[in-house]
Amino acid sequence: MRQTAMRQRHSVKQERAERQTQKRQRKAQQQAASESAQTRAVEELDMGRREYVPSLSVVFRLLALMRVCGALLAPLQDCDEVYNYWEPLHFVQFGTGKQTWEYAPQYALRSYAYLRVHDAVIWAMHFVFGFAGKAQAFYALRVGL
Repeated sequence: MRQTAMRQRHSVKQERAERQTQKRQRKAQQQAASESAQTRAVEELDMGRREYVPSLSVVFRLLALMRVCGALLAPLQDCDEVYNYWEPLHFVQFGTGKQTWEYAPQYALRSYAYLRVHDAVIWAMHFVFGFAGKAQAFYALRVGL
């Protein structure tokens, strides 16, 4: 009788332990399911909020486009820019145009060396890209600067 009672107690304890194990397993499954659902929900939200990071190539192209647009569309802001550099550069390139007094041989306040560098760039662009006109050379130099 005693053995039977002990067996019954042991089987009751086993059943309780099994029930507790099953409860723990169910809880773990529910937690895993809710965590995966939460993770999916967060991932779905993140997909809409991800920041676009452009490649270096795209950044370079955008900057080059802005540079070209600025060079082609921006007006000359300062008259000194025209009369101290563009006009004497035209004079150096084509032999015609205005020679300002700063570059005149009597005063020689400025050197043609700076303008010769720009002249070389324009002639290089002329041979590489085949610019035929003065306006094309002017805008090519503005883009190149």
